[in-house]
Amino acid sequence: MLIRKITEAEKTDFAVMTTYAFKDWKDEPPKEEMIEALSADQTFAVFDNGRMVAGLINHDMKQVVRGVIKSMSGIGCVSCYPEYRGKGLVWQLMQVAFKEMMAKSQPLSMLRPFKQSFYDKFNYVETGYKQRITYPMSAIAHYLENLNLKEWEFQRFDAGSNWDEFLEVADELALKQYHGYVLFSSISEGRLKRFFKDSIVVIVRHEGKAVGSFRYYKKGFGTDGVISIADWFYSDAYSRSAIFHYLALHRDQCGKFRLPVPGDAPFYTWFKDADTNPEATLTCSPWMVRVMDIPVALEGLPATDSGEITIKVTDPTCDWNNGAYLLVSDGETLSAESVSTSADCHLTIEGLSTLVYGSMNIEELVARKWLFTESVRTKQLLTSWFPMMSIYNICEF
Repeated sequence: MLIRKITEAEKTDFAVMTTYAFKDWKDEPPKEEMIEALSADQTFAVFDNGRMVAGLINHDMKQVVRGVIKSMSGIGCVSCYPEYRGKGLVWQLMQVAFKEMMAKSQPLSMLRPFKQSFYDKFNYVETGYKQRITYPMSAIAHYLENLNLKEWEFQRFDAGSNWDEFLEVADELALKQYHGYVLFSSISEGRLKRFFKDSIVVIVRHEGKAVGSFRYYKKGFGTDGVISIADWFYSDAYSRSAIFHYLALHRDQCGKFRLPVPGDAPFYTWFKDADTNPEATLTCSPWMVRVMDIPVALEGLPATDSGEITIKVTDPTCDWNNGAYLLVSDGETLSAESVSTSADCHLTIEGLSTLVYGSMNIEELVARKWLFTESVRTKQLLTSWFPMMSIYNICEF
C-alpha cells in the first residue's frame, strides 16, 4: 500500500470514490464541478497496486476562534471502498494528515463525523451542531415598518459570478459576530463556485457603508415558496432588522423562510405573530474539533483576567503535544510556551480542545476526567479565559 497526494489527473478517481461513499451511485462520470472543487495538493489517497482505494482531504482553511483568525485543517471526504475497510487505512491516512498539519502550521482541526465514536479514537471532541430555523413570512411582517429607506440600500446580485465584495464584507463581520466560522475567502475558487451556485447575495448598506450581507436560495412560489438563507452577517440589531425587512418584502412570493443560527441565538425574540408553527432542526452530527499545536492554537486568544498557570497536556495520538506549557495573560491576550516546570493542572488533549472551542464548562471536564486540579485559582482562570461559546459554521467540507 502506498499513501501519497493525488495528481490532477487522479481527481476524477477521487471524485468517483467519494461519490460511492457519500452519494447515490450512478453509472456515470462525476460532474465537472465536483472535480473542479478538488485541490490535488490537499488530497491524500491510498493506492493498492496503482488503484485508489481510500483517501481524505486536508483542507487548508482559516477559522474565527474567539474573535481571532487561526489556520485550520478541515478534514473531509474520508473515504474507503468496502473491500478495504477494517485494514487500518483511514488510521494511516489520519496520521499522515496530522504530520502535514504540523508542517503547514495548522494548529487546529475540524471535521464532520460520519460517526462520532470513530473520531474519538483520534481525540476529536464534539463542539456543536448546525441549527436551522424555519418561520412563516408573517413572523417578520412587522419589520416592514419603521425603516427609513432613505438611509438604507440593498444591493442584490448573482453569487455565482460576483462574490468578491460579499466575501470582503462577510470576513469583516464574521470576525466580530461568530465563533468557529470558517472564512469562505480561505477556500479554493472551485469550491466557492460549487458552494455559491444558484444562490443570490445581498449587501446591506446604511448611509453608504456596508453593515450586513446575506446569501440565499429562492425556491417555489406562494405558500410552498421558501427563501433559504445559506449564511448571513450583521453588525448590530439595526442591520439585522434591515435584513429581515428585505426578507419580508417576499411575503407575497414565498410562504416561509429558513435561517441558520448559532445554538445560543435568542431567535425567539426576533419574530412575532407567526400564523403557522415554526420549526428548528439540527444537523445529524456535530462538528468535532482538535488542537494540533498547543502554543500556536492558544497564542493571541482573548484573556482579560491577568495571571499565569502551567498546564500539563497528554496526547496519545500526537506525541509532540505531550508536556508542560506556561499560559500567561497580560490582561488582554493569552500566550503559551513549552516549559519543563511542574504543572498546576493536568489536561488531556480532549480537555484542552474543548476549552479552546468553549463547548463545555470546567465541571464537565472534571467529570469526564479531562481535567485534573485541586487549585481553585486555576479553575477560575480557565473559566475566565475559556468561557463557553456556541460554535457557528455553515461551510461544509
